[in-house]
Amino acid sequence: MKSTRRATPIAVFAALVSLHAAVSAEGPQPNVSLAGLTVGRLVVTSAADTMEETALRETAESRLAKAGIAIDGFSAPVLFLNVSAEHVTAESRWCACAVYHVMLALQEPVTTERVPGEVASAVTWMRSGTVKVAGGRIPRASIGDVVQDVLSFFVRAVKADTQKSDK
Repeated sequence: MKSTRRATPIAVFAALVSLHAAVSAEGPQPNVSLAGLTVGRLVVTSAADTMEETALRETAESRLAKAGIAIDGFSAPVLFLNVSAEHVTAESRWCACAVYHVMLALQEPVTTERVPGEVASAVTWMRSGTVKVAGGRIPRASIGDVVQDVLSFFVRAVKADTQKSDK
């Protein structure tokens, strides 16, 4: 079997996942909330040939704007949206498959208990989804559906925290 993939976006998100795991290993942080969140920047990467970065960015910006989540373009936190693709082919065309991974991660400045006063950058919220298909490429709409699902989950989390803080 031959596998082809682009490592750059995957490597970026592998680093984000490891940061998230390192922060999560310490247990839940007190007073962690997405209430009143303003996203500083939206970083979009895609190795999936069927979903261009421009279309992903427009989808994400539109969904966040509809939910009232502002993007100021300058500060932290940074919201990362990544679509990565892996195409696996074999000698027989019938054994080919494609796997697309969609990941949304919020990276923001945090202070650690280990070194009080030191500010680090860490993933504080993350959600992902996967689309798989045998026989070749996945229709663009299927990837778009997963992107919408991941964004909707983020919006619901922000809204739930905002409702809790309003009480």
